[in-house]
Amino acid sequence: MPKSVSMIVWQHKAYLPTLVDYEHGGFLEKNPVLTSDLSIDNLLMVVKESLENNQEQQIYIETNEKDEKKPILEATGAKSWKEITKTGAVYVIDWVNDSIRVDMSYTDKKGRFLFDRDKVQIFSEDTDLRTILSAILVDFESRPEQTSP
Repeated sequence: MPKSVSMIVWQHKAYLPTLVDYEHGGFLEKNPVLTSDLSIDNLLMVVKESLENNQEQQIYIETNEKDEKKPILEATGAKSWKEITKTGAVYVIDWVNDSIRVDMSYTDKKGRFLFDRDKVQIFSEDTDLRTILSAILVDFESRPEQTSP
């Protein structure tokens, strides 16, 4: 499995689901969902734990069983994704080839998270994780919905 971390930031907490490769490509978010406040030291610890969890997963094979409740909704206590998209953001950190790529979301007019191609940040593979997390926090705090009452 490629090294990746998905982070949903909402109500000044970060939620990092376990990522499982889906048999047809992409990944699914599963439990456990790790939670952290937005301090760099705590985020650093939780991101490292999330990477370990993700590396231990097997490929997910689709079954006819009903999927468990969406782990992020369960972890946040939100009633819907729409509630999270109003003031939240999604960040994906991918270690690809010789670099680290950070994708940052925006909320479209229909209230869905999409990734903003203009906000992608590429770091060299030897960039300290603390630097990457700092860039994510700067983005999150710069969002207008975070500064409005």
